[in-house]
Amino acid sequence: MKIFFSMCCLVIFLMMVVFSVVHADDNKASPSLETCLKKADELPDIAAANAEIWVKNGGGFQAKLCFALAQFKRNEFLDAAQKFSSLALLSRLKNPVMAASLYSQSGLSYMRAMESAEAETAYAEALKLNPGDPEIWVDRATLRTAMEHYWDALNDLNQALKLNPKEAVALRLRGQTWVKLGNRQKAQEDFLAAEDLDPQTLGVSHE
Repeated sequence: MKIFFSMCCLVIFLMMVVFSVVHADDNKASPSLETCLKKADELPDIAAANAEIWVKNGGGFQAKLCFALAQFKRNEFLDAAQKFSSLALLSRLKNPVMAASLYSQSGLSYMRAMESAEAETAYAEALKLNPGDPEIWVDRATLRTAMEHYWDALNDLNQALKLNPKEAVALRLRGQTWVKLGNRQKAQEDFLAAEDLDPQTLGVSHE
């Protein structure tokens, strides 16, 4: 079964975090951060080296955020996960929504590192802080589907669709989950609903 990650555009996510929120130790998103985030996506080795120097020189939250992204893009998923969690912990009192997004990124990183228990913990923290974000429910469902915890995944997807009934990714993943649970009729209903919302799903395998 093909797994869909709703957080495929990590750079875009991090830019939204940085430019929509003012953190306590950073008055504004600096040009250095914008450059670093873009470089992390294109040249992660160079970005990681630059970010590490930036951190040592007192770059604070923004430098650590860029370093975490660079490590993620270098497939250093465990280190990235730990950094995202640390940044979330720093943020959770002043901005719980941002902290929830960072915990969710930590969950994705732990999942890529094949650390399922840690990923579950990170997603649980994210949902405590922002249970109204359907994408986090989809992200945890993706993890639980990969773990073959299909009923738990189904519950998460139902919650995501309760929050956003037009979430095609959630419908598509729920259809795949129904296939694994042996209910082809419900699976087909979800696949057709997803295709109505997003025609690109016509080319996606339903297995």
